This record gives sequence, structure tokens and C-alpha cells, in this order.
Amino acid sequence: MPLKSYKFAPGIDKENTNYTSEGRWWSMDKMRFRSGSPEKIGGWQRATTTPFLGACRALFNWMDLDGDDIMALGTNIKLYGERGQSIFDITPSINTVTHSTTPSSDNCIQTTTGSTTIRVNITDHGATVGSYVVISGVVGAVGGVPEAELNGEHVVTTIPSANYFYITVPTAATSGTTGGGTSIVLEVLLENGVEYASGGTGWGAGTWGRGGWGSATSIAAYTNTQLRLWVFDNFGEDLLANVRGGEIYYWRPSLGYSSQNRAISLNDLPGASDVPLFSNYVVSTDERHVVAFGTNVIGETEQDPLLIRWSDQEDPAMWTPTATNSAGDMRVPMGSEIVAARQTRQETLVWTDTSLHSLQYIGAPYVFSLQTLADNCSLISPNAQISVNNVTYWMGSDKFYAYSGRVETLPCSLRRYVYSDLNRAQALQIQVGLNEQYGEIIWFYCSANSFNIDRYVVFNYLEQTWYYGQMNRTAWLDSHMRGAPYACSNDGYMYQHEVGCDDGSTNPPSAIYAWIESADFDIDDGDKFSFVKRIIPDLTFQNSTTNNPKVLYTLKARNFPGAGFTQSDDRIVERTATAPVDSFTNQIWIRVRGRQAVIRVESTDVGVMWQLGTNRLDLRPDGRR
Repeated sequence: MPLKSYKFAPGIDKENTNYTSEGRWWSMDKMRFRSGSPEKIGGWQRATTTPFLGACRALFNWMDLDGDDIMALGTNIKLYGERGQSIFDITPSINTVTHSTTPSSDNCIQTTTGSTTIRVNITDHGATVGSYVVISGVVGAVGGVPEAELNGEHVVTTIPSANYFYITVPTAATSGTTGGGTSIVLEVLLENGVEYASGGTGWGAGTWGRGGWGSATSIAAYTNTQLRLWVFDNFGEDLLANVRGGEIYYWRPSLGYSSQNRAISLNDLPGASDVPLFSNYVVSTDERHVVAFGTNVIGETEQDPLLIRWSDQEDPAMWTPTATNSAGDMRVPMGSEIVAARQTRQETLVWTDTSLHSLQYIGAPYVFSLQTLADNCSLISPNAQISVNNVTYWMGSDKFYAYSGRVETLPCSLRRYVYSDLNRAQALQIQVGLNEQYGEIIWFYCSANSFNIDRYVVFNYLEQTWYYGQMNRTAWLDSHMRGAPYACSNDGYMYQHEVGCDDGSTNPPSAIYAWIESADFDIDDGDKFSFVKRIIPDLTFQNSTTNNPKVLYTLKARNFPGAGFTQSDDRIVERTATAPVDSFTNQIWIRVRGRQAVIRVESTDVGVMWQLGTNRLDLRPDGRR
């Protein structure tokens, strides 16, 4: 029998059985489709030299007026800026105590003989266990503990009282005393957020039942127990940073790139008036309004999760509506809370838990108008939506959506695969990212038994295909200014992607295990057994960095769709020349027999890049059973 070509349709199809998906690819990892052919994804390398603290769940890249390229990173513990691969702490200070304040910080350092535990005596300090404080101005050693160990950033270990707390230092005190001088400054930084959602459903879990029946919502309790998410936008060269369910902060890069220049509350800006106490999402519009979503009514301290408020034009600190400014508010008529918002070309899209709306600038006297685009649609996470080429894509609670003027369900050949193996209790962790170079929109999520992001699913909008894989990325941003996607993982580093061939999280870099496997295929609808004796491989190793790149071909056969594989054979396919030319192993001799078969190609070595073409099999009918 002559050689038979096997070119499988691009994308992964798991909506049907393996046998029904004949002619398609069935499973894969660390692979993508380009021009209809599967290829290994690019590698990654560390983009920061020192690790950050906490789980980063938001990245934002912009340029200031001096032309400096800056990245903001928001974790559950810190707010960072990054410039030139160096990160600096810009976490807001929520309380500062000095000699001149009441209470005073005079001689607030207290030691105990033989102990590394330090007591800091400050009345109504406002610190929380596990959060960070910055102490400066200590003069001289206290109880034998060096000045240099007392001045600096510390973790609060215990808080027996609202009037004092404990920290630890490396050196044990030689005596018990109180001191430090009269110039001590204590900065209490923004309290730590939650790294994982508490999970569960019903009264008292998540946002349901945050207060007793008939009582007001306790925002403080809510923001301290929900997953810490950050929302970023820029107002000119300055950064807007919103803790979901908390305050909106403002950071000016013009004041310096160090921890001496921390983000401040919008309420601390000159001329601030009626600034929102909390917000679920913040957007800076093209018309230079700052818009807060899910905030409080002016003069009240309770959150209205459907209320939208905006500042005066050109003034992010003025939120009091007057006859001479454009500040104002409105309420979304549908749903129970605003989940997210996104500024697009001519409108700001606003998602509630049940609907999608369009916020459009119309000028005075109403400033903005709100139109409902769709009801009975959902957004599974605030960071699960993205706009690309004037089309907005998002992941709902049970399907994917697209909006290009009207809302449509996005056909997905992996819908059942994703939603049947999803940890919904950790849905707020879900992040979406763009890899524009390859036309990929990537959703990162937690599989059913994982509390950390470990899976991703890709919609390739150029090829209209879906595929998936396994990877831990808690935040992702395709940076046009830096020319590559950047992402963070749970190891505390930011990575630049599509660099080289390998996994740069280790030193030296390690191999990326990449593989793809077809659905079952047969001849004559499986009526006859097939005997395969030869494979003519078709692939390229272009962009490999090793002199001898190779992949492993495996052919597996079975007799029935529900049966296990009865036979398999594998051979290594190697490029025989050391120069970067397309000269490959000519053919592979194997012996496999069955009604249907599966072909698998994988690579496990460093320095290997490969793209698969159209393979040919030398097979013949081999009787019936």
C-alpha cells in the first residue's frame, strides 16, 4: 500500500470522544499552532534580579514623561514598581507615627535580655499580624541590639495590644531597656491581603452574608478576607492602583524610583474632596476622568456594589459634583455587584455578575450614559477579560464570550475539558493574558484539585483554534514597550517569555517538556487491522540552539476505542547535520499493528525548538478479526 499522509486539523478538540475526533489533535502541553501546524512554545527567562513577596496578580506597564519604562506589580503583600530589572517597594503607608504626632514615637523600642524579640510601644499603632512596618530614626544601639538592625522594614509577629506589637531582629539583646531616641518614625504599611480565596458557598462564604440580616455591609471585614486583587491604570504619567474592595492609591514616578516614594491615598492629594472610600475597579477614561466602580455614596461609609462614581475632568482628587465641574455618579440597574470594567475604543465596558453594560461619555450635563448590552451573561473573575483589535473576550462561569458590537458565545472545543476540571472556589485567581505575536489569548486557572494556578487554555484568534497546557503564571502582560510578554509565578520572580528555547527559572536553564498527541485514526473505518512498518517524519528544528536537536516519535495502536493500547513503538528522530539546515532522519522503521492508532511527538532536551508538518505512514491492511 502506498504511503499515507496524516495532517491533522489545527487545534485541540475534546468536546467529542477520542475516536470521533479523528483527524484532529487530542492532547498537548507547551505547544501552539502557527499557520495550521503545531510547534513548541518559546522559552522564558527571569526579568527581575530579586524575588518579590507574595502572589502577584496584576501587572501594568507604562512610560513616564522622562521616557522611563516602568512596570507595576501588585501582590497580596506588596505594591512594587520595576525599572531596569530592579524592583522597589511602593506599598502605601496607612499610618505614620513621629515624635510630633499623638501618640508619640519617643523611645518606643523595648528589649528583653537574651531575646531577639523587640517590643514596639505605640498607642493605637494600627498594625496587623504578618504585615510590614518601617522603623527609621533610631539612634544608637538599644539593649545591645545594633541601630542598623532596628532601622528598616520588619514583619509584625504578634499584637497583644492595640498599644504595642512585636518584631524580631537577628541579634539577641544583652539587657532589658527602652530607648531609641526622640526622632523615631514608624510607618505602618498597607495590611497583607489574602493569597487564596476562602472558598465555599452560601451564607458567610465569599461575598454572601457579609453582614447580619438587615445590617450594613462590613467593608473592612470583606477586604481583609477576600482574595487580594489589584487594578491598575495610568492618569498621565502617574499610576492609579486600586485594591479590590479597598482604597484607590496614587503614585508619582517623578518623585523617584525607591521606597522613599510610596503610593498615597487619592484622599491625600491636594484639594481632595469626597474621594471614594473603596472601589471594586478603577478606570481612567480617554476624557481624563477617573471612574470608580462599586463604591460608596458621598457622605456614607457603606459600599454600594452597583454604584459608579467619577471624578472631575482632569482632577483625580475632586469627586464632589458641583454646577461647575463634571464629577457625578450613576447606578447600574442589573445584577448584584460590579465585577470589572474595561476602557475600549469608544466606551467603557462594565460587567456585573449577571450582565454587561456600556458606559459612554456624552458630555455635559449628564457626562456619561449607560446602556445594557446583554443580560444573563457572566464574568468568572475580574481579570478574566481582555480587549484585542477592538474585540473584547472574556471567560464566563460556564462558557466563553466575545463582544465586537454585540455579545456572542465563543465556540470552544475545550469547554467541557476546562469547566469540568476547574477549582471554582479559586475562580478569582483566573487571569487572562495576550501573546499578540502569535494571536493568543491565554486564560490561566486552577485545576479542580489545585489551590494554585496550574493550567492554561488558549484561544488563537488568528487561527480560530483552541489549545491548552500546564503552567503556573499568576499574572501576565504582553508589553508592547518591551516587545515581549511578561509574567509572574509563585516563585516570586517576573519572567520574560518567548525568549530562547528553555525554562529559565532554573540555573542553568532546564528543558521544557513539550508534546502533542493525535486523536485515534484508522483505515477503512477500522474494519481491517493495519500494520505500520515505517514513518516518514516531517518537521523542522529551526531556531534550536543545540547542535543535535531531536524529538521522540511514538506510535500507539489499539483494537477498540475503549480499549487500552496494545502495542507501541518509538524511535528518536534526529537532525543529522550540525548546520542550521533542514536535513532530518529520512525514515523510521517500526512494527505496530491495530485497528486504530495514535501518533505522539515530544521533546525533552534543552535547546530544542521544533515545528511539525505532515507525517506519512507506510501501512497496509492486515486482515480482520
